[in-house]
Amino acid sequence: GILFVKSNDHSLNNIKVYNYQGKLLKNITIKEKANSAFEINLSNYPGGIYFIEMKTETGPVYKKITKM
Repeated sequence: GILFVKSNDHSLNNIKVYNYQGKLLKNITIKEKANSAFEINLSNYPGGIYFIEMKTETGPVYKKITKM
């Protein structure tokens, strides 16, 4: 239920989590640039497919995850 997100640099500005229907579930704004690793608790959500959008200074990065 815990998703770990790690950035290789400190350019991560925002993390959004969507369900498979495109509904926004979490919107995390990164204020402290010194930290490059984040935990996102998805334990309250059912198993299924989720999409992660990570906005960086060089552009967005998209990942698909499957929660069992």
